Amino acid sequence: MITDLDIMAMFATCEAAGLRPPASYAKDQGLAAGIAIYVADLAHLNPGDLAPAIAKHRRDPERGRWWPTPADILAGAPRVDQLADPDEAKWVQIVARICAGEKTFAHMLDAAQGAGFAAAGGWWSVSRARDGVELATCRRRFLDTCKDSRSRSALAIAQGREPVQVVDASARFARLVERSGGGQ
Repeated sequence: MITDLDIMAMFATCEAAGLRPPASYAKDQGLAAGIAIYVADLAHLNPGDLAPAIAKHRRDPERGRWWPTPADILAGAPRVDQLADPDEAKWVQIVARICAGEKTFAHMLDAAQGAGFAAAGGWWSVSRARDGVELATCRRRFLDTCKDSRSRSALAIAQGREPVQVVDASARFARLVERSGGGQ
């Protein structure tokens, strides 16, 4: 999830590259409004996606001379369908849905991803990640648990054993959220 600190760092990178910010950013109110717009439009991205997207924008012979819009950043960021790892793609979808206000994900996760989402701290931790470091930690826990779960299942099958069923913690969490009135 992109935060205002990520956007301010992106703005500093753009200025260092010689791009001129909009005139309205010279006033604190204009800058705050601009940051809020970028955060809202780019919130579903991982913070690590910003630097390559800005670099791609700067190198564009047509658009690269001007301050990037959120659409320019999105054009340079990887799309979900371009991600090779299905768990990574699912993580991007989860973060995007959390940014859109969704609170339950059991219907869209397989057992390994459900365990990964629980290991990441579930909706509560991911939705409250305050910076790129916290979100990156949640992401790493999600991906590591998914990989571990899939490896254990593959090993069990290769050894002729029944794979251990991973408890779908996200479904239990969803029921708890529903019982508690939607987690509000």
